[in-house]
Order: sequence, then C-alpha cells, then structure tokens
Amino acid sequence: MARKTNENGLKLIKTFEGFRADAYVCPAGALTIGYGHTGGVKRGQKVSEQEADKLLCEDVLDAETAVERFIIRYTLYYCCWLLRAIFLIILICPHR
Repeated sequence: MARKTNENGLKLIKTFEGFRADAYVCPAGALTIGYGHTGGVKRGQKVSEQEADKLLCEDVLDAETAVERFIIRYTLYYCCWLLRAIFLIILICPHR
C-alpha cells in the first residue's frame, strides 16, 4: 500500500516530534530515535536524518493502515470524531 500522508503531513509530524540522532528514553519510557521511532531501537543506536526519514515513512504507513482498518468498520460520523480526537491528542501531547 502506498503512503497517503503528503510532505506537509510529514513536516508537521517532524515539527512535533523533533529529530534525535541518538537513542533516548522518551517520557513514556520507550527507547526512541529519529522522529519518534520506537520499534526495535537499541541503547547507543544512532541514525542519520536520511535513515530517520525512512523510519518515519514506515511508521506513518503502519499508522495509516491501522486507522484505515479501524475506520472501515465505522461510519463517517465516527471517522470525524476519531480524526478530531487524534487532532486534539496531537495538540495536547506533541511529544509522546
């Protein structure tokens, strides 16, 4: 499946997440690297911005797939409420 989030969407995520080349423990307690990537991160790991961009695109594709699977089961009304909730979460908790 092709990613649907455009460059502006990726820029927005990057703005909220910020770039960290070195692995760190985020406030939620997960090892994190790049632009908020948490899957398979190891202590002491480093990434370039180019590698972080690739990880971000993979993470966004996973998120899109999960949202689409969820939304297919619900009406547009629930989809709008879900999108509103996600929007508010992003505003309230920009850094996981």
